[in-house]
Amino acid sequence: MLLRCFRIRTTIKGSLSAPFSTSPVCNTRYKQKHASLPWRPLKQQQAPITPAKHIPSSLRDGGNQLTGPRAATATFRQGHLKDRSGHATPQAPSAQQFDSLSRGRIARFKRLVGKPPHRLYYNLHRGLLWSAYISLHSEGVKLLSELNARDWDVLWRSQASFRHTEPIPLENLELITHDMNTLGHDTQLLQIILHLERKVADGRIDEAVRNWIRGPASHDDTGRDLGNGKLKGHSDTQSLAPLSKPQIQQQLGLIHDNKLWLELGARIFAKARSYRLLLPILFELNSRLDGLDPRVAMLAIPQLSQGSMPEQLEAWSLFNRIFRTYQSIVRYADLELVFSGFLGNQTVAQAKAVFLLMAKYHSDSLLGNLERCTELLDRLFQSCKDLAAIDDIALDILTQNTHSGLQDVLFEVWLKHSIKGDPNHTAMIVEYMFELGKAPPARLVDRLIEAWTTSSADEDQVQKAEAIALSMVQKRMNSATRTRSKPDRRLPKYLRREVPAADARTYYHLAKHYAARGDSASAQQVLRWLMHTPNIQFHGHIVRAIVSIHFQLDDAPGAWDFFRKFSNDFTYQFDMETYAVLWKGLHLNLLKNKKNSMAGFPGPRVLFRHMLYRLTENNRDNVKLPLSVAPSRTMYERIIHCFGMAEDSFGLVLVLHSMKHLFGMEPTANTMVAVIDHVAFRVTGEELVKGHRTSESIQDVAYADEAKKRMARMAKRVQTIWQNVRTKSEMIASTRKTRKRVSTTSTQTVGQEQKQPASNDDDLLLVLSIFLHDYIQRNTRLFRRKHQAFYKARNEMGLEGIPEISSKLTSLDSLRR
Repeated sequence: MLLRCFRIRTTIKGSLSAPFSTSPVCNTRYKQKHASLPWRPLKQQQAPITPAKHIPSSLRDGGNQLTGPRAATATFRQGHLKDRSGHATPQAPSAQQFDSLSRGRIARFKRLVGKPPHRLYYNLHRGLLWSAYISLHSEGVKLLSELNARDWDVLWRSQASFRHTEPIPLENLELITHDMNTLGHDTQLLQIILHLERKVADGRIDEAVRNWIRGPASHDDTGRDLGNGKLKGHSDTQSLAPLSKPQIQQQLGLIHDNKLWLELGARIFAKARSYRLLLPILFELNSRLDGLDPRVAMLAIPQLSQGSMPEQLEAWSLFNRIFRTYQSIVRYADLELVFSGFLGNQTVAQAKAVFLLMAKYHSDSLLGNLERCTELLDRLFQSCKDLAAIDDIALDILTQNTHSGLQDVLFEVWLKHSIKGDPNHTAMIVEYMFELGKAPPARLVDRLIEAWTTSSADEDQVQKAEAIALSMVQKRMNSATRTRSKPDRRLPKYLRREVPAADARTYYHLAKHYAARGDSASAQQVLRWLMHTPNIQFHGHIVRAIVSIHFQLDDAPGAWDFFRKFSNDFTYQFDMETYAVLWKGLHLNLLKNKKNSMAGFPGPRVLFRHMLYRLTENNRDNVKLPLSVAPSRTMYERIIHCFGMAEDSFGLVLVLHSMKHLFGMEPTANTMVAVIDHVAFRVTGEELVKGHRTSESIQDVAYADEAKKRMARMAKRVQTIWQNVRTKSEMIASTRKTRKRVSTTSTQTVGQEQKQPASNDDDLLLVLSIFLHDYIQRNTRLFRRKHQAFYKARNEMGLEGIPEISSKLTSLDSLRR
């Protein structure tokens, strides 16, 4: 049996290899059997052909020799034959082959032009059509004369109908216009359109808008504007926005029945963002959707959706027709634009439907930017009236879309909005996640803890939240020690199966809960657990929140220790908001304790040095920092107050100049009041009143009067400062006396006036610097160690690398005189 199979296999193999055998007998039999075929030696068929002039250079290099009916549709490729010397010899096609090739190219172009009109909106089809046209253009006028008027119209529209955000291929349009003009076609309108497209490409959009409004009759044969045909009753620069829709239709000349001209106007007005002028054109083209570019119409849908109810229905109908007909060319950016339009007019149902389309057909683009996806869902939920509407939208999205990434984002936004309502509602959402087979991460369970600890009045729910937080913390600590513990029986049943490990927010909510209840020992214990937990990630807002809890517990050293732990980690991005919390804590503790410094917490100089070093670690050239890292006015005034309350006159002078040099910040009226408070306190020896009230920083005008008497031979600029301080003090005193009669608006105006930079003819920073320097000069105790104290303060504050500060300090003596 095996031998028989071998014989059959040998027979089949021999029969297959017979035509290619080298045996003379086999070759003779094969020739006799296929005598009807044009079989002859290959060298006899390759006679040299002289290239003709009308044959393009790409075809003169030779190619494969095809005969028969297949030559009309075959692709001509370059072929090489070897002569006796072994070198390749290019061969050119015959005249018969070239005619067959030309007929095939014309047939291919006609076949592409005969496709349905909506194929013009696809990039692939436009590319194939343009490639076919280039192959005809390379042969000269002979092949182009075979094209009729419809072929030229479709070819033009395939290159002119683009999105307004994409550039128009002007070179292609110029080539088409040139060929049509050569063949004797009427190209006057095309020349005008091409001229306006050039203006749009050059950025002269307003001029193109005015030329289009005048109509094609106001242009010559070359497309140039003749300057006549202006709008009746309107100048070139007058806006058309006040016109009504019928007036716009009449003035724009929509009686033209040319789709090319109307589509050109739609593209120009979309480029100029003149949507009020774009809508009438689209209304005119909407009756014949075959002539309307859907990519341009997508721009009008958001504008229509923000109008009246009939316009909203028209927008939704237009969107449905476009999406059903041209679904593949509708991009994610188009759907996002339509979503924003419907959401702006509180049409939540349509916005939800558009979002479902985005999630179904463009899930990769939607989830490519999770922050943007979260923002869209957040806006959609904010437009809902109540939690029931939010639940309906969330359940519809979960039912129609099973993408895991989208569901995670949806649950996070859903829980964010559910915290504002019933805490039990948040628990139901978390339980629903377990029903779907999803294990919620720690950040979503933290939402449940926050809802039960802050909004719930049921003690049982508060104890459950505390048990959940403790179980999460215990799992985080057990994961570090690789131990397991039994679940707490107080946990809800759906959380007993799997509790996520705690993150930084879990520790924060638990410590905040204990601090609100007055249990300082438990709160500090939770914070100590957090300090010794390895491999835990922190964000800026969590760091600021935990530092605030330390200050709330009167644990300033703990706040600084926690902050220093992360200041040594250079991966943490420091910002001014974090330092604003530290300055606020230092200011409050200085007011409470009435001390110049606190044990375990740095003074103003060390904190300023730390802040300056961290914010300028990537900018060691000591240039002016950008405004994005500049402190707020409140933080600036708080820093000045801290230096003043610490009785640091030298540091006060340096911080005024450094804030001006590094951040470009000018002193405010409250800054001036803080400086005067500092000098008055130092001169009179009296103590500032406990507590900080912004509108009552100067408790009595006697402070300023006493300090003024002690200051001898003050300069004229300093006298102006004193006068401004007295005026401000009197205004504050009069406001305090007539507080019941003063309206709320007036009080807010006074507060805002305190925040604004002081407006003086002279430089307030220079005047305050001279004022403080003069005070130091006349204080015997300070004057003896002036130079050493300035250098010490400069080094302790981290300003030794800024030569501008030292030069300004040395020039104060001359400026004072």
